[in-house]
Amino acid sequence: MAIDSISCVVRCVGGVWNFIQDAGHEPRRVSNVVTEGNNIVVNYAKTYTKVLGSQVTVDET
Repeated sequence: MAIDSISCVVRCVGGVWNFIQDAGHEPRRVSNVVTEGNNIVVNYAKTYTKVLGSQVTVDET
């Protein structure tokens, strides 16, 4: 079984959530982040049959 590492940090700027992409942050194997009501939805870049664990960290600024 192959295991992929999926990671990202999101930040809200002007009411819009986006991945942080800079020298210290690089999203891996995610395609986009969308807001649905009060929820933040992070979509994977591909479809998986199993997910062992998931964590999205929100930037503190």
